[in-house]
Amino acid sequence: MILRRDPSDAALRSGFPVRSVAASGSGPGRVLTRRLCGHARSHTGGEAVWIVRLKPRGSVSPELRSDTLFGCIAWAAVALEGPRRVEAWLTAFEDGDPPFLLSSTFPYQEGSAGGRVYFLPRPLHWPRLPEPRTLEEYRSRKKMKKRRYVPQDTFARVIRGESDAQPSGEAPRLQPEPVLHNRINRLTWGTTDPGRLFYQEQLFLPTNTGLYFLLDVLHESETGLLRACLHLLGHLGWGGNSVSGMNHFTVEIEEKAEDFLPRVDSPTHFVTLSLYFPKPRERGHFAAHADRCWYELVWRRGKIGGRFFPSGHFWKRAVNYFVEGSVFPLIDGALGCFGCNPLVKAVELKSPYGALRQVRSFGMAFAVPAKVTGVQE
Repeated sequence: MILRRDPSDAALRSGFPVRSVAASGSGPGRVLTRRLCGHARSHTGGEAVWIVRLKPRGSVSPELRSDTLFGCIAWAAVALEGPRRVEAWLTAFEDGDPPFLLSSTFPYQEGSAGGRVYFLPRPLHWPRLPEPRTLEEYRSRKKMKKRRYVPQDTFARVIRGESDAQPSGEAPRLQPEPVLHNRINRLTWGTTDPGRLFYQEQLFLPTNTGLYFLLDVLHESETGLLRACLHLLGHLGWGGNSVSGMNHFTVEIEEKAEDFLPRVDSPTHFVTLSLYFPKPRERGHFAAHADRCWYELVWRRGKIGGRFFPSGHFWKRAVNYFVEGSVFPLIDGALGCFGCNPLVKAVELKSPYGALRQVRSFGMAFAVPAKVTGVQE
């Protein structure tokens, strides 16, 4: 379910309408600092940002979002180094010192000349455009508002606040198709029992199209483990239904992807490229400046562990997130560490690799600075 923002949204003014969870961390005004270089970090490209391309080897799930990606990477790390390493990650996130941040997946296309066109989520605030002068221009504007993704160059013009930011290309069509499946009776090995047939939505990408996500490695010491996790997932698959052949990709890692995201002078807001679950202080700030927020909400409820967790207690608590492309004002004028990872399973769970004392869902914002003009301060 997706809820659209209304400027008079009473729920936002009284605090972001999400289920209450235990979460802690430093204030959002704390700027992420690169330990290696010692300067303030923001998501405008740099040697720590990786582009992780996923070339499909079959059908994929309709959505591979940041919470799913983080869960896959975390379980791969558990398999490689045990639960204590992942719990150290979770503690670092809570302390406002995240080891890495990641976005959701977005499409890209291979060009005929060998280049690539990357697409990003359409920011939910668009610079004010001149009034359309023709019916064709009006229809083009209406079509633009329905787009989920825009090309990288269009995204750059939008977050710089340029008034002539018009989409320059069509995103690939990502339309899931219902695929018929059947369940096998493990006692009779038959498939003719009533209720054994069911449909499942699967996405078949065009041959020149893949998915990618951004991974910002903020601790140099994590690079080796993250590479190993990504390559392991290239063999095991990503997320749900990987045991049945879905969500298997050839993984390509492009490190030091400087200049992928543009620099923005004098930013006033940020755009999130991941699902975002704000801290209480952030919710209060956004509630006090509701006329400067543009967002949508989505409920997410996942399962624990997949192949790594043979247990019947697999459902996690549902979480209400801000979606990718949501736009929010900066706090104290700084692009800081926004978001937290809500607790979704509080009991101690046992896995083949050791006991897990907590399970959290990823809610950190992959925040990209943006300039919003014409808004009353």
